[in-house]
Amino acid sequence: MSLQQQYSPEELQEMSFVELANLILLDKREALPFDQLVREAAALAGISEEEMEARLAQYYTDLNIDGRFICVGGKRLGIARMVSV
Repeated sequence: MSLQQQYSPEELQEMSFVELANLILLDKREALPFDQLVREAAALAGISEEEMEARLAQYYTDLNIDGRFICVGGKRLGIARMVSV
C-alpha cells in the first residue's frame, strides 16, 4: 500500500520532512539518492519546487543530524538500522 493510501493529504502535509523521508525509506526498503528522496517527500507534502529549493540546505542538515539516517555513499541515504555496514 502506498503512503498516499495510508495517509490523508492533510496528514502528509503536517508531517516534517524528516518524518516523510523516514516513511519513504521504510516503504522502499533501500537507500535512495538525496535528490530523489527530496523530490518524493516534496511531492507527498505538496511542496512547490521553489519552496523545496529554498529549504534544501535545512533538509540536508536535518537528515544528517537525525540518528535514524546514514549516508551510504554516492549521496545516497538509508535507514541506519536497515543498512549493513
